[in-house]
Amino acid sequence: MKVTTSLFIVLFLLMHLSLKAQNHNCKESITITEIKDSIVNKNYSYKYILPKVVSKGELRLEKLNNTIARMAFSGFLSENNKEINDSLTGIEGYFDKQIERLNDLEAKGLVIQHNTKLSYSTKFNDKGLLSFKFLTRETQTTNEERRVSYLSLDSKTGKEVLFDDIIVDTLSLPLLSKIEISFYKQVKKEIDDFTISVGRKDTIRSFLIVNNEDNFPLQKSPKGYFCKNDKGKSGMCFIIESASPKLFQSLEWFVKGCFFSFEELEPYLTEDFKIRIGLE
Repeated sequence: MKVTTSLFIVLFLLMHLSLKAQNHNCKESITITEIKDSIVNKNYSYKYILPKVVSKGELRLEKLNNTIARMAFSGFLSENNKEINDSLTGIEGYFDKQIERLNDLEAKGLVIQHNTKLSYSTKFNDKGLLSFKFLTRETQTTNEERRVSYLSLDSKTGKEVLFDDIIVDTLSLPLLSKIEISFYKQVKKEIDDFTISVGRKDTIRSFLIVNNEDNFPLQKSPKGYFCKNDKGKSGMCFIIESASPKLFQSLEWFVKGCFFSFEELEPYLTEDFKIRIGLE
């Protein structure tokens, strides 16, 4: 009996050390570098800074980097997205078309200045969870538009870790309801703050409701999430797409980020994901 107990203890310790080594090696075996470039024309400029995950060992990361590149350029490079990869092959054609379009407009007497900047932030833990936030600022003449996209990846497999992968199936709808309430609270505050001086609350609110009829109540999973710290708390920010009148673009209602701490989310998360973010 003593031999069996001793053997069990030894095997348990070996397994624990093996898992610890795997987690440690995951963090040590990859690093994140940056790709920086700019494309500048008389009426057009595009500057981007992108992350690229590099292996220190034998890991093959092409698929992971392809996913990062496509997500970073999503939305305004949709026609070229299938061709974009970690070396950004396929992106030149899009910029050539944009420059040609602006030159044609200038020839017709319309001068439009078009400037775009793409940047990112990232979170990475020792269990191989990579979380990216991409921010695009696009200015055309006097109008500025911002786009935000989130992407979380498993650095061990190169696969995207989706909302549905981390939430307990039976708790998905209750969590969506919680996110929806948070969204409405944020939007209501922005409307109230903005209309104190403008005095057009009813008009703005009606536009907001009409333009969001297709998005609510939330039945579909958020398009992305980003692990981050907010006011000293670790948690996740979810993207909720919304729409609003062009007049009020400066309020950034187009994409809302709803933040929840890991403690708030713990009842909804799968056991595997809790381990990955250090809750267990």
